[in-house]
Amino acid sequence: MREFQCDLAIIGSGPAGLACAKSAAEHGVKKIVILERNPQSGGILNQCIHNGFGLSVYKEELTGPEYAYRALQLIQRNFPFHKDPDMVEDGISLFTETMVTYISKVVTDIAKDHQIQALSPKGVLIIHAQKVFLAMGCRERTRFNILTPGTRPAGIFTAGAIQKIINQEGLMPAKEAVIIGSGDIGLIMARRLTLEGAKVKLVSEILPYSSGLTRNIVQCLQDYNIPLRYNTALVDIIGKKRVEAVVVAPVDENRRPDLSRAKTITCDTVVFSVGLTPETDLTKTLGLVIDPATNGYQVDETLQTSLPGFYSGGNVVHVHDLADLVTMESERAGAGLAIPRVPRSAPVYLTHNENLRYIVPQLLRYQSFGPLVLSMRSTRVLPKATLTIISEGQVILKQKREHVTPGEMLVVTLPEVLAQKIGNDLTVNLDEETL
Repeated sequence: MREFQCDLAIIGSGPAGLACAKSAAEHGVKKIVILERNPQSGGILNQCIHNGFGLSVYKEELTGPEYAYRALQLIQRNFPFHKDPDMVEDGISLFTETMVTYISKVVTDIAKDHQIQALSPKGVLIIHAQKVFLAMGCRERTRFNILTPGTRPAGIFTAGAIQKIINQEGLMPAKEAVIIGSGDIGLIMARRLTLEGAKVKLVSEILPYSSGLTRNIVQCLQDYNIPLRYNTALVDIIGKKRVEAVVVAPVDENRRPDLSRAKTITCDTVVFSVGLTPETDLTKTLGLVIDPATNGYQVDETLQTSLPGFYSGGNVVHVHDLADLVTMESERAGAGLAIPRVPRSAPVYLTHNENLRYIVPQLLRYQSFGPLVLSMRSTRVLPKATLTIISEGQVILKQKREHVTPGEMLVVTLPEVLAQKIGNDLTVNLDEETL
């Protein structure tokens, strides 16, 4: 068993973990340990070989692996970097093939620290960290999460699983496919399957709008003449050894399928792209507050969770549209955990109207310290809308927005001069404008 002390332990080395490590080091954190269960850093980026990454952060278009490589290179070039070291020194130490199994908050007479237990090829690893950054990302929902009926033959995949099989394993698991759900990875894999010679017969979405980005609908479906059908549910999977067909049916406003109008589509593969869930299981024993709207951690403006010393960023807080947004959010967390702040007399909990599903951060704990970034999603499609931020009856910010959709995250940045106007309450309203 090996045992180390560090200032900051980061669990996960995807875009969130790497960005937090870089930012924390820039702001004076000395000993940083990154724990990664895969053989290499990068997280999900390593299987996302399509382009579209980096436009905001690096001002150029990159593929997922290029984005991950760029993030790691910035760390290696600017700070002391140690890969799988035998001892933790000043700088950033990356432990790969290291699976965190348990986290606890340990309080002794000497110091307060957070103890992390992990398993690696070299044995048990115990890390004592002053602060912890949680960057575990999210996992995919499956057919069982949405209670899909039918048999259980071969040929049923999540979008991420089929992406890994094709892009990293070099295998082609489909000839004729139907994609259930219109999440971004599902849309991207519709294009990828088509490019590899498969026939994508349908993308079926139970909602009246797509949960993916508009650019992916255009570039991945419309450019390849792949049909997308809204208000349509999967009601049966047919097949014994292998998928033979699926049955889809239109749904009413309560999402109940009309079986009298059901249609059978022959195929050998079903791909589920039905949403993501933040990977918070590791910290259940700690009792961190979970936001029921996001299923991720409740955080303040520094990205600190409900337990002091524990911070979080990226998809384990809320599902992001772009890796660039994950990077920028986690850079704020790296600065937030490194720079002391003046606390407010009482936390300010953000509220919103019915047209918004959630806002991150959910609360403010500190006096204004730089710009305040708010991330949110709408509950429905609004062709034209007005976003209003109000504190103690005073309008702080008012913006016009066009084509607001739940599939695209809204990000609002309050400059410090406006953030200083926030009093003892803060409300964000999204209101539809009549055409």
